[in-house]
Amino acid sequence: MKKYSITVAAVLLLACFAYGETGVAFFSDMTDRGVVMERIIGEYTPTADPQPMNYPPELLWHYIDETGCYPGMAPMGDESGYVFSGGYYEEARMFQGVTGDGSVLWSYEPAEFCKETGTVAAATADIFYSVFSWDGNCNISCFNSQSADTPAWTYEATDTIDPGWVSWPGTIACSEDGSVLAVGGLVEGHLTIQFFSSSDTDPFLIYEDESTATIGQLRITADGSKCIFRNSTNLYRLDIATGTLEASCTIDSWGPSLGISPDGSVVAFGYASSGIIVWDGSAYNLEAVVSFPGYACVAATVAADNNTVYFGFTKSGNVTNKIMRYDLDTSSEVWTYDYTEGSGDYQEWVSWMDCSDDGRWLAVASFGLQRGGGAEVNVFDDLNPGTPCFSMDTPGSAFHVDISSDGRYVTAATKSAHANEYSSGGDYYFAEMDITGIESGGTVSTSELLISPNPSSGSFSAAFSAAEPCDVSIELFDLSGRLVYSESSRITQMGNASIQLATDLPSGIYSCRLSAGSEENTARVVIAR
Repeated sequence: MKKYSITVAAVLLLACFAYGETGVAFFSDMTDRGVVMERIIGEYTPTADPQPMNYPPELLWHYIDETGCYPGMAPMGDESGYVFSGGYYEEARMFQGVTGDGSVLWSYEPAEFCKETGTVAAATADIFYSVFSWDGNCNISCFNSQSADTPAWTYEATDTIDPGWVSWPGTIACSEDGSVLAVGGLVEGHLTIQFFSSSDTDPFLIYEDESTATIGQLRITADGSKCIFRNSTNLYRLDIATGTLEASCTIDSWGPSLGISPDGSVVAFGYASSGIIVWDGSAYNLEAVVSFPGYACVAATVAADNNTVYFGFTKSGNVTNKIMRYDLDTSSEVWTYDYTEGSGDYQEWVSWMDCSDDGRWLAVASFGLQRGGGAEVNVFDDLNPGTPCFSMDTPGSAFHVDISSDGRYVTAATKSAHANEYSSGGDYYFAEMDITGIESGGTVSTSELLISPNPSSGSFSAAFSAAEPCDVSIELFDLSGRLVYSESSRITQMGNASIQLATDLPSGIYSCRLSAGSEENTARVVIAR
């Protein structure tokens, strides 16, 4: 594979809300963060059609770690078949996922005593990565589920990258199929990101920016083509194939929150205020700014529909959290959920969020409080958002959750004590939401409209599920609300359906409205020529 090495002496900071305009900037101090989790089984009572669960969710297994400082990451991989964990003073551990019982298949760490271990997992392939960091040293390894103590390859990165706090999720990422790994950090005091393939020990791309000495959260698109990352004040979009920085923009002045849709078209961010930006083919443009007085946005995640956005907020004083679901197509808040307010010395904080591809299922991890505050791990159903459909009230604080692409399985990594307490040990959990199928007697309605590919060059498919045979119309509207394209068809049987569209519309962002019988759904369409 061709290798690139790029050094950026000075990056032109373009305002992300349109070239040449001033970006939104906010400032706030970072609160002290500490360490992390336990018990459970949730109950589920559907309050509305169309898709109730067949059975209540349940915890499939629970692993108690009595040795390490705290578990920090529990990503699922290979179609939820495995969980590959890491953390602070933790080794990398491989667990069986769906068919497991909570026992460790194998564990790995370098010969030296490791301080921090970061792990990521390919969603659709048997590929897993670890990043070990200790006393200024670093190595990066690639595994499969049966590797045991023999990685497929290991890259000794001690003199090439300092990955920082890898026991927290968000500074390393891999593509859905595991073919591309990104590791963020510093080299000689400035920002660097190294990119690896699953088949090559050495990085095929090294991106450096000598103008900044910080690296924040980073993400990779599902196909491994783009890397979207932030430092304290700016967001960047990098083309991984060429090493070209496609765009940069000013966002808030500090913040841990960064969520991107799988194709990178929609980015959610925030701290003092939260925002959503949308890619138009050449730049990110501001689409929404939301805030709650007295709250800071500390987590975000975006679904594959490029429309469903979730934010996690923590209240000033760290006494409670708020979850908000935002609809980008209608530019509106859909629902909010307020955690119970508590008290005590521990900080409440939304540490991580992840949603299913369709955006229906949301998993949230938080620190919890000394007295009150509710469960540290919650799963929400977007169709029945009044109360979590599954919760775990853990003994300590939760640092990480991962939800499978279909929303069926959830993992969590937690500490045995709360955020401001220091102790050894923690827990890993694996739960099943049991969401498949429609319960007998349940009704079927037109499903969510899915556009693919998105962005496209103007030709794309509109997929949905029809409740019955019906006439279907599809209309595209520009940002001013003007109808610019329409097409009609007839669906002769119920079930999954797809309509192919070929338009000559110019590059831009459009709203697509599907009318199928008495049902209507909308989705955002990005055309980039």
